[in-house]
Amino acid sequence: MGLSVIKLGGSLLTDKSKPYTMRKEKFREIARELKESMDEMIIVHGVGSYGHPPVKEYKLYRGYTGKENLLNLAKTQSIVFELRLEFVRALQEEGINAMIFLPSSQIVAEGMKIKKICIEPIKRFLEMGMTPVFGGDIVVDTKMGYSVCSGDLIAAHLASELNAERLIFATDVDGIYTKDPKKDKNAKLLKEINLENMDELAKLTGSAFTDVTSGMYGKIETIRKYKNDLKNTEIVILSMLKEGNLKAYMRNMKDAKYTKIKIK
Repeated sequence: MGLSVIKLGGSLLTDKSKPYTMRKEKFREIARELKESMDEMIIVHGVGSYGHPPVKEYKLYRGYTGKENLLNLAKTQSIVFELRLEFVRALQEEGINAMIFLPSSQIVAEGMKIKKICIEPIKRFLEMGMTPVFGGDIVVDTKMGYSVCSGDLIAAHLASELNAERLIFATDVDGIYTKDPKKDKNAKLLKEINLENMDELAKLTGSAFTDVTSGMYGKIETIRKYKNDLKNTEIVILSMLKEGNLKAYMRNMKDAKYTKIKIK
């Protein structure tokens, strides 16, 4: 079983409707399923209600605007680190050799796109049997001073640079639907879609697909940026809201629910 890069959505780890609220009851459940499903992996987590509120409040998405906002940047990273630490502890308690890697110390961006990443330590620790854990962060940006670097972007970049066998986006919905399943009971799960046909599919299914439920359109656009380097990587979007779905996918079980993203 080769390397898997799995991105855990912020909605799995936090309550997005309540700022600074962890879903601790899910931490051990997710950690247990990861332990049972994969051997070699890199975990990237979203920051949910720990990262989005302060980024918005302090307008950190604008980049460097002066020294007066640097303390707010530092405070934001400290707030997010509380989530990182709690989640990594849960992983370790389930026997995963989880090690925190801070993107702010390893990534340089250019206009909110990853320009380079210090990959050697990641490779070496993977070879030793460690599980690197990343999360969304504020990183140095050659155009903006600093910028928000999303977990989706980090996951796709790592998968492409390390030639991962799988890139998994775990969210709170089963995959990509024809319509928003939270609003329309007639929504149908798409088992497989081709990246090159996304625009045509959007026209057929309407605006609900453009939103692609729970911000999935952004994930698709991120995959598109790295499509040339991910041709040999199996890419799926699935839910880990209920325990067992990741395991079912990894074991090729018929009841696994997911959407596979194909690249020509």
